[in-house]
Amino acid sequence: MSSLEQHIDIATATDQFDLRSMKRSGFVSMSLRAFICRWSEDLCDYYGEDFGTGDSVIWDSQFGDTMIFVLVDNDLGRDHLPDDVKKKIKRAGKWRRDKLKHKWSYKNPLNRIHGYLVLTEVTNTSHSERTYAIDAVCSSFYSNVKGVGSDLIDMAKMFSEEMGAFDLILEVANEYSETGIESDTESDEEESESEDDMELEESDDEMDDEETFWNPDEDTISVLSEEFWKKCMRLDHRKNPVYNLDQEYLSGLMEQYFDGETKSDYDKQKLWEGTEKRDILDKNDPGENEYGGFWYRKGKKSQSRLMQFYEMNGFKEDSSIHTDWCCFSKVPYPTMKFSFKEMPQEGSEKLLEATKKMPQEGSEKLLEATKKMPQGQTQEMRDNPGEFGSKSWGGKKWKPGSFVLYKTEIPKGCENHPWNHREEDIVNRGLVEGEDYKVWKKNRISKFCIGL
Repeated sequence: MSSLEQHIDIATATDQFDLRSMKRSGFVSMSLRAFICRWSEDLCDYYGEDFGTGDSVIWDSQFGDTMIFVLVDNDLGRDHLPDDVKKKIKRAGKWRRDKLKHKWSYKNPLNRIHGYLVLTEVTNTSHSERTYAIDAVCSSFYSNVKGVGSDLIDMAKMFSEEMGAFDLILEVANEYSETGIESDTESDEEESESEDDMELEESDDEMDDEETFWNPDEDTISVLSEEFWKKCMRLDHRKNPVYNLDQEYLSGLMEQYFDGETKSDYDKQKLWEGTEKRDILDKNDPGENEYGGFWYRKGKKSQSRLMQFYEMNGFKEDSSIHTDWCCFSKVPYPTMKFSFKEMPQEGSEKLLEATKKMPQEGSEKLLEATKKMPQGQTQEMRDNPGEFGSKSWGGKKWKPGSFVLYKTEIPKGCENHPWNHREEDIVNRGLVEGEDYKVWKKNRISKFCIGL
């Protein structure tokens, strides 16, 4: 693949996300450049920094390995302020009032961003199947709209799949896992800074006679990274603010995105060499700074709820991403993946495996049913679950047909009761009532559904 082909692929995929309405939040997706282009004048007026002016080209016209997408409230007339914030603004003095408006009001154009997603292609020589990594995903602390996080995960899946990725991976960042790991980035940064400065000086001379292409300066990057960093703030059990992402980390990702940096040389057909493989000497008793060791476990425990969220969205922990895929740093953050190429086959494989334990006649019927996968079981199987080996559910008033049609999108954590799922498990997977399933019956916490 050449650089031009890579550019066309990303441009095509990115275009499909411009002003795309998302299911849960109702907000629209767009790239960060597309957002700045649309709100350039307002951003310049509010922050007093250069967000593109005049005839400069702000829109996405160059692409690298890193993409930043934002989830935006594009409704000019929406009353978005929560009632409690309105009351605080009304009662506050001027200084406090201005501070609240800066955090919540759409007078600050960046508050229209209710969440953001950073994706980077990390395909390399040690793992040559196309892979995208979620470098950052954040629903804004200053938003009370539900479903933003799940919409962002859906965006990550859709873009990665559109780009032909086999896997979508991530690290679960936390404050503990890097304890004891010596930083070796300072010297690398010093070297890279001098090289980058030389390249920028050369490129500035070349750009003088060409069409003006807007790139944010240092002050603008600082504004964006600070505002994005504040959005990822959360409160701990003592109501103290905590941040899973560093502002410097976000600043680096933004520079990669705006500069269109690539690790692989597509014109020369050379993949990125990746980081390094990390052997664990004793997997039964890993060192405290190794994957599975003390600091890994402490960090994983601190983010148990976040990992449950990812699991509910189809991700699975996989230690080989950290040890063998050569995508991430040596910090033993928990690593997880969502595999695209396995999805269409899972339901059929589950049924095929079941045929080994069944009489010949039943197996033939079941094999015939697999031709209609991955949608799931046939109506005949739903009407006669015992005959086809379907697992009955022990809830009250259960009867044949009162189960969710098994689909690979539904979390596998529900396998103990495969036909009955909590409403949140269905909604958070992006399944649409009336399109993917219909409700036969529901109670306070569950929906009993059959697929269409």
